[in-house]
Amino acid sequence: MPINAPVEYYKAEEKFKSAKNREEKIRALEEMIRYLPKHKGTENLLRDLRRRLAKLRAERETKPAPKPRFVIKKEGAGQVCLIGLTNSGKSTLLKKLTGVEVEIADHPYTTQEPKIGMMEYKDVQIQIVEIPSTFTKELMSIVRGCDGIVFVIDGEKDLFKQKEELLKIMEENRIKINEEPKDIKVERRPVGGIEIRGVKYLKGDVEEVKQILIASGYNNCVLVLNQPCTIDDIMDALDKSLVYKNAIFVVTKNEYLDVEELKEEIWKMLGLIRVYTKAPNKDKPEEKPVTLPVGSTVKDLVERLHKDFLKHFKFAKVVGKSVKHGKGRVGLDHVLEDGDIVEIHT
Repeated sequence: MPINAPVEYYKAEEKFKSAKNREEKIRALEEMIRYLPKHKGTENLLRDLRRRLAKLRAERETKPAPKPRFVIKKEGAGQVCLIGLTNSGKSTLLKKLTGVEVEIADHPYTTQEPKIGMMEYKDVQIQIVEIPSTFTKELMSIVRGCDGIVFVIDGEKDLFKQKEELLKIMEENRIKINEEPKDIKVERRPVGGIEIRGVKYLKGDVEEVKQILIASGYNNCVLVLNQPCTIDDIMDALDKSLVYKNAIFVVTKNEYLDVEELKEEIWKMLGLIRVYTKAPNKDKPEEKPVTLPVGSTVKDLVERLHKDFLKHFKFAKVVGKSVKHGKGRVGLDHVLEDGDIVEIHT
């Protein structure tokens, strides 16, 4: 049966044949899998491509990474990268968000090195890093380690093409945008072959999954599926080079950009809450809040403050949105909300 693949598939196939190294082969195979039509006539070919890809990913050389040229120590509640094509308005946006003085010019590639500023948002400092548009491997390593991304889109140019190009750059650097990794776990074991738990969640063939695990070097392992997933999801879980980042898109060079509103969006993207601590013998809480992930409990706060507090913890008094009537006495499992004031009693 003919596979009826689009021209992009055959271009990727040629890339694979002419690839000079492992990474080029991996990229070509990923493209072939993406463009290959999924139907009965391509099942065996797709299975073979996936197996070859899994093997190549597993064979990636583990050379010690060279010392990075740019080392940016994280500061504040989170680190956010500004990413855009050349002359998209990144430097202007960095200045508006942080007040830092940066070179702004009309010629392309004005920024040659990462530029850093601190953005203030409701008693919290957030580090903003402008990434040069050269997108080198060492620059993208900063992006891979950041806490969130702001994609900067030039409002005077084609918005769709810019977004498409930026997402392609992310894909090439193994960064998934606004996706959550599936709850899939794999653990090696010395003997026993391959065991798959949660098979009811698998949307695919069990034997193909086993072939992929073997190709990935997992001859003896336990694979645990905790939610519905496809074979591609399992391959992503096995790919240790993948990182997941939350991101927002901002259109610059237009009159509608509200900087304060953007700061609010950046804060929400980071998925954090501010919690103000208060000593039992004081009238006012501390001026600087503790920042915690959304969904954090009193126990998480106590552990952040001092682990010894946990041993002697009795209760906490909370003032804020997380308690009925705005005030209450709670235990360690109480979930906190943004702006809560917490008084720990030991």
